[in-house]
Amino acid sequence: MNLCLGTSSFESIVGLEKCGAGAYIVQLIFILICVCFTYVAVRIAQRDQKRKIKYGGINLSESDIRYTDKKRLC
Repeated sequence: MNLCLGTSSFESIVGLEKCGAGAYIVQLIFILICVCFTYVAVRIAQRDQKRKIKYGGINLSESDIRYTDKKRLC
């Protein structure tokens, strides 16, 4: 992000102006990528937890987030 957008002491390597449409598009794309990676990470964690439960709670600890508990939001 810093290379694409630049900073106060470093120009953008792709020539984006600060507060321009291109800068906002780059930021929006970055946020969408972050959301996608977060979704994939949660799905992987859910799958791993299902496997742990399926095989008798192997390596399942009390501090693990329970994805089957609808009351917890975390």
